[in-house]
Amino acid sequence: MNKNHKVIAFSSPKGGTGTTTVAVLAALAADGRVAIVDRSQNRQVLAVIGEAESDKPVVSTMSPNVDVINDPELAAEAIVNGGGYDLVVIDRGVEHEPLEVIGDVENVIVTTQIGRAHV
Repeated sequence: MNKNHKVIAFSSPKGGTGTTTVAVLAALAADGRVAIVDRSQNRQVLAVIGEAESDKPVVSTMSPNVDVINDPELAAEAIVNGGGYDLVVIDRGVEHEPLEVIGDVENVIVTTQIGRAHV
C-alpha cells in the first residue's frame, strides 16, 4: 500500500481527441512506479503498447517502471490504495461525468478534459 500515491485521469467529452496517447505518454514520462488503468470504451492502451491480445492481469510496458493494469480488482486497489505504485494514470476515454472514487482516498485526483477550453 502507498497512501502517498497520486492519481490522474484523462477524459474527453468526445472521441478521437487523444486521451489514450496522452495517458500513455504521461505514464512513460513520470518518475517512480506507474500504473496505467484503461477505463475507456475501446480499451486502446494495450494496443498502443503492442499487447492488444493480452489477458494477463498486469502487462509490463516498454518502460521498466510502467505497468498496464488489466484487472478490475487490481485497478481498484491501485486507484484507492496505490497498490505499490507512485502514480496511477487512468484513461477514461469519452466521459461526461466526474470521476467517482469509492473509499478513503487521501491522494490528489485530477480529471483533465482533453479538447475542452476549460477543466
